[in-house]
Amino acid sequence: MKILLLLLVVAAASACDPEPPMNYRIVNPFTCTPGSHFYIDCNQCSCGPIPEADVTCTRMACVLEKGQCIPGTYFNKDGMLCSCPMNGCKWDSNCFSYST
Repeated sequence: MKILLLLLVVAAASACDPEPPMNYRIVNPFTCTPGSHFYIDCNQCSCGPIPEADVTCTRMACVLEKGQCIPGTYFNKDGMLCSCPMNGCKWDSNCFSYST
């Protein structure tokens, strides 16, 4: 049982390549609540004191099929920040521009 659990942890950890933390500069109309946490792709992000300009993200592991997303999370699509809808389909999402 311990070996199976270890394999699951290793598999989850290798789903995304390790990358250094990223800083996103969010452009309106997207804002976040200062101090809140959310996800963009495989990145766990935290909102700083200035929501439009102070979002810091660190690399996390995720496994999703192409075209799928976790409802309520965010993902990157062609230079746009998109909000995943309740049905988990990327093509039904709302997107906003941002820069890194």
